[in-house]
Amino acid sequence: MRNIDIAGIGVALPREVSNDELEKKFNLSSIEKVTKLKSRHFFDDVKDIDEYILKAVDEALKNANITKDKIACIISSGAVNKMAIPYNASNIHRLLKLSSNVGSFDVNMTCLSFLRAFDIASRMIEEFEYILFVSVDVASVGLDWENLGTAGLFGDGISAVIFKKSSSGGLIKSNFYTCSSGYEICTLKSGGYLYNPRDYKDQSKLGQFCMNGKELFRLVMNEMPAFLADCNINYDEISYIIPHQASFSSLKNAIKYLKLPSEKIINIFENHGNQIASSLPIALNFVIKTKDLKSGEKLLFLGTGAGVSLGCVLWQKP
Repeated sequence: MRNIDIAGIGVALPREVSNDELEKKFNLSSIEKVTKLKSRHFFDDVKDIDEYILKAVDEALKNANITKDKIACIISSGAVNKMAIPYNASNIHRLLKLSSNVGSFDVNMTCLSFLRAFDIASRMIEEFEYILFVSVDVASVGLDWENLGTAGLFGDGISAVIFKKSSSGGLIKSNFYTCSSGYEICTLKSGGYLYNPRDYKDQSKLGQFCMNGKELFRLVMNEMPAFLADCNINYDEISYIIPHQASFSSLKNAIKYLKLPSEKIINIFENHGNQIASSLPIALNFVIKTKDLKSGEKLLFLGTGAGVSLGCVLWQKP
């Protein structure tokens, strides 16, 4: 047991966008039929994003009942970079105008960034009294609307979570698998060294997210049973399972094929979509606001990420 508590959460969502609006804009039809998604949130202007970061952090600070000068470390736990260089946490540090002795770094495992950062923070919490996570996930900038089955799944969202040391409860166990045979199943190719913009003048297609959903499903369903067995989870002891909100079908199939208890699954997909790394903390925020969690109750976080990776964290409320 690593004694770590969730001190406060903040969420900042941009404007809600209906399927009707997207269908008119991109000359589409049947978005809800294809994706089961009723609405999602998209940024109209990326220049506004810093303002939303501050909004999410301010809410987390207020819920934690602390001021920003209590933050000892910042971890950017999102999947989308503001720029290829520098790293995201530096921008968050700059926006908060923190002193230079407050450390910062990025953790990027795409959709599993929050979970891996949670695991890392639980090993650091003895040294840092308060650790701030911020996930800035702007999926809308990289969607190819010619592929509705993929683009139609996503939404934007920013989350901030503050962790603190606790005297009881905390992270009971964590587990991560890397299934690198699926390295090319989910890709966004621009922004790295492989596709140099001097050689590829038209970066528009390279900057769009691509996913082979059938291959991803096949790989995850093949690997997940052994992964869950390795996690050795007793579902009877868990109050809620918070899965990454990848898609309607992924949540449905997790219940069916992995025999997860459906009554314990948290599902906010239909009005949020896949918010990449922010999907887990935003679902956690939903649980904290709508469920009367008691000390000793356990939450299981579970998800997958591009690469392909599998991850889980079991946490007990102090």
